[in-house]
Amino acid sequence: MSTTTTGLTCPDCAERLYRVDNGPSWCPACEWNLGNLGEALTAPRGWGWLVRRSHRTAFRLDQEQFTKYSARRPDGPEPSTVGRILLAVSLLLIAVVAATAAYGVVLITHGGLAFVGGAALILVAVVLRPRLGKLPKRGHRLKRTDYPALYSLVDQVAQAAGAHAPDVIAVDFAFNASTWRAGIRQRRVLNLGLPLWLVLEPQQHVALLAHEIGHQVNGDPMRSLLVQPAMRTFGALARYTHVSQRSFDRVMYGSPRAAGRGALLELLIMLAMKLFSSICLLIHAALNALGFRDRQRAEYLADGIAVDIAGSTAMIGLADRLILMPQIANIIGYNAETQRVSQWRALADTLSTSRAEQLPLLRQLTARNTTLWAQHPPAGLRARMAEAWPATEPRVSLTAQESTAINAELRDWFKATHAKILGSRSFRGRN
Repeated sequence: MSTTTTGLTCPDCAERLYRVDNGPSWCPACEWNLGNLGEALTAPRGWGWLVRRSHRTAFRLDQEQFTKYSARRPDGPEPSTVGRILLAVSLLLIAVVAATAAYGVVLITHGGLAFVGGAALILVAVVLRPRLGKLPKRGHRLKRTDYPALYSLVDQVAQAAGAHAPDVIAVDFAFNASTWRAGIRQRRVLNLGLPLWLVLEPQQHVALLAHEIGHQVNGDPMRSLLVQPAMRTFGALARYTHVSQRSFDRVMYGSPRAAGRGALLELLIMLAMKLFSSICLLIHAALNALGFRDRQRAEYLADGIAVDIAGSTAMIGLADRLILMPQIANIIGYNAETQRVSQWRALADTLSTSRAEQLPLLRQLTARNTTLWAQHPPAGLRARMAEAWPATEPRVSLTAQESTAINAELRDWFKATHAKILGSRSFRGRN
């Protein structure tokens, strides 16, 4: 991906226009046409108008949120109308699911055909029950006694954030990191993607941990157990009542000998299910579009916690590295056979250096790839946001000695990560 000038000037401010590859041109000075995705904006037949409208809305909301919080940093959780709506919907759904299960039990006690109906209702209630989250696979969980240096750093970050330390730290092979609560006891889980960890600088590790742990204290409404039914139930209903096009075509255009009242009844049932599934999908999309606006505010709050703990430079560097992560992942995949994991960060550093002059443009461009259902703000806006806030020195610093100790503890996992990359389909298929 490379940015080039077009030789044209902006119709609004007369500055030079730029483009990436063959994408739409835009003006870095006033951001004219920045929100135009052009041919990259694809949609199912007949839905293009909705996709274009939703993209314009998402871009506008992102810019409004950026303007608001870059001028005044969010200083803590705040109640919102959206949060109240989602909570009300969730409580209603929980009541409906509980009533469905209770009525199913009543029907079962009557026996006969009522037993079948009752069992079906109980099955529906079980499928739609609130989810408590799952713990990572046992083999991917790290014991405190085996990884004392890593746990020590996480404890320092949690204390600085005013949060409880994670109950479980786990690792996987994704270019990502995440945190959630799991099980009846709602244990706090921190999951670290080792490929991401390997391409970050030591102080960026602190920023990453601070951001993830910050989600425990940033009031993210999407992480509340009571809000989950509103965010998931209608999606589950849409998925379980979905009628595949193949099944629909089989009934519509099947053998004439199969035609008759039975086929007509089956067709009517499929049409009803298709309509019900579509309605549930639209409700699911609408509720998630509402909820993810609050989630993006929570992401900025978590970034603010990372700035306070790891320092401005580390948080900005982390966001900038996330901008380049697709290219970094490709470079690692193509060089995995000749480059050890200890050299992956050098590969990422080299790429970052080569893109330094283009970085302001790349930051802007991340705002173009947005949707109403994006859980995170564009990485470029996150970097610019952290840059706009007052410069902050780190409260928790990771020394070279401490970083070396952590990497030594993770050595076997790094080898497994290398093997995973080598064995991936994308690597085997390269030419």
